[in-house]
Amino acid sequence: MIHTLRSTDLLMALLGNSRIGADCAQTWDKVGVTSPSALSFASLAKGLALHGDSEWYSISTDGMQLQGLASVRPRSGPIAWEVDRFCLSPEVEREGVALLERLCAVAGEHGGQRVFLRLPALSPVVGLAKEAGFIHCTQETLYRLESLTSPLPDACELIRPLRRPDEFSVFRLYNQCVPARVRLVYALTFDEWSHALEPFGKRTYQGVYETGGSLRGWARVGSDKQHAVNTLEVMAHPGEEAGVWDDLVSWGLLQGKAMSPFLSLAPYYQPTQGLALERRGFTPVREYQLMVKPMAVRVKDSALAPARA
Repeated sequence: MIHTLRSTDLLMALLGNSRIGADCAQTWDKVGVTSPSALSFASLAKGLALHGDSEWYSISTDGMQLQGLASVRPRSGPIAWEVDRFCLSPEVEREGVALLERLCAVAGEHGGQRVFLRLPALSPVVGLAKEAGFIHCTQETLYRLESLTSPLPDACELIRPLRRPDEFSVFRLYNQCVPARVRLVYALTFDEWSHALEPFGKRTYQGVYETGGSLRGWARVGSDKQHAVNTLEVMAHPGEEAGVWDDLVSWGLLQGKAMSPFLSLAPYYQPTQGLALERRGFTPVREYQLMVKPMAVRVKDSALAPARA
């Protein structure tokens, strides 16, 4: 039976009457930080306490046995959501399809137009997600740098802090960098893109590279106090030289906490990003698949229709 999480279900988890496996959903605050582990009552209660008003849970039960749990939450705006937890007993994988469908229905009820789900590239849940209506968006490689061990070059003076009027220019850069088939499922409009940005936490810095009056590079850095890691996102125009990528990565490293690990996800369509990260000491550690379920049907072409009496 699929239903919304209740307080009695917490008691069920506390008593250990469950068969839930590892959490498969990999949001930015979890990738590369900890290895997936079986659900615990403590982590569930903590999640409810921290995100109770912004995160919605659904569970699958068989009598008094908790067999699956999943949660969904908004990203940076109300029209883009993401699956934050997805834990399922190996014996009842078929329940995963119903759980995902329930989460998408909840997101739709709250104005969601897209639901994102990041999974390990070889996860068996990929097949279940496809059955629930999720489609492939992009493949990503996670890069990790344990800490800064050498001084960075002073070549970042061309990177300046992002200003409010720059936001739409960053969106235009996104349109120039991301293949059309990826944008079609990830975001096509400015609102879709800005809402789909993954939260980086309260301590976030953004920098841009501008030349000839055109914005040609962007970097975003966040620091996570809970896991003591830095997250780095980089994007540069396909026509830019490798040195621009190096400067964007170096600028990002300077904004983070030097003694904490750095993490960066590089999509397959930006191979130059991976090379720039490796030149700064990053190593590839994991592969992910980002999936999306569109909740709204697009109208390809508008047309006038005759009015009928």
